[in-house]
Amino acid sequence: MAISADQLQLFLNVDEPDYDKLARFGRSIVPQLAQLVASQDEYVAANAASLAGMIGGTQAVAVLERAARSPSPFVRASSAAALGGVESPRANGLLAALLSDRNKGVRKFAIKSAGVKKSAPLAARVADLSKRDPLPYLRSLASRVRSRMRVV
Repeated sequence: MAISADQLQLFLNVDEPDYDKLARFGRSIVPQLAQLVASQDEYVAANAASLAGMIGGTQAVAVLERAARSPSPFVRASSAAALGGVESPRANGLLAALLSDRNKGVRKFAIKSAGVKKSAPLAARVADLSKRDPLPYLRSLASRVRSRMRVV
């Protein structure tokens, strides 16, 4: 069953989208998510990024890349959170960039997502944030996350 971008937008523009149900559409809805992640409606765009992360795959990473470049910190934070569940070098590169975001909320979600990765470069970036982030609570979060990271 196909779903249009307009229909998908309606499903994403609710208090609690049924991500599990929507993710069952799989990669067939990634083009619609690419469109919605650029929406002027930050809520829809952020939810589209979250759903793309659940679906995964190369095309979904492209959607998350677009979300990571959004002018909205809310959308960038959703991208950072979603990238934690996507395994690919490109996803890790996006996450590394979001660890340097100017917005504290984006950095917070990027730190948390980096914590589930098995990546030496991400672990090094998180360790650096534990010493250099301008905000004490993010330095503390980065320190706790880094101590739990298992790097191969």
